[in-house]
Amino acid sequence: MKWAYSYLVEIQFLGFRFHGWQKQTNSMSLHEMMDKMLGFVLGKGIFKSLGMGRTDAKVSANRYYFQLFLNETINEELFLKAFNKNASQDLKAVKISIVSTDFNIIQSAKIKEYHYYFSFGTKNHPYSAPFLVGVLDDLDIEATFSAIRRQSTFGWDSSGLRAACLRCCFENVIFEPGG
Repeated sequence: MKWAYSYLVEIQFLGFRFHGWQKQTNSMSLHEMMDKMLGFVLGKGIFKSLGMGRTDAKVSANRYYFQLFLNETINEELFLKAFNKNASQDLKAVKISIVSTDFNIIQSAKIKEYHYYFSFGTKNHPYSAPFLVGVLDDLDIEATFSAIRRQSTFGWDSSGLRAACLRCCFENVIFEPGG
């Protein structure tokens, strides 16, 4: 189907309860949940959404984009309000802008940056579970960097990884009741 209008929508999401972006059988995906919600906001069957790429299970995003195809223009401000009112608490639309229907979201993404957060030595506070991988044993940071460099030789581009991301390790989480 040829769509008359195309919008680029920036979203943020906490992916802890999702099995990635792409729709899947027998698993909840962010794309599936979002399309159901968009059906309430826009009406069933009058739109198509396409994400900028797949994500792994439980991946969160501070800046993720999807392309929204429609046959009618929308009021962008009202759309954002309706989206955020109907979206679950772990999903937020940040902005929307009209783009050419020839725009290809999958081919247009130039840089993808990933952040990995680790802690080691002690068990993390349960609230940190969606954000932080806890390793109870000692974590060898240099061995981790070495493994990343080895992966790069097999076609995985690690140039987007920032050393600070992996060095952002915590020896323990301090929780003081009442403080």
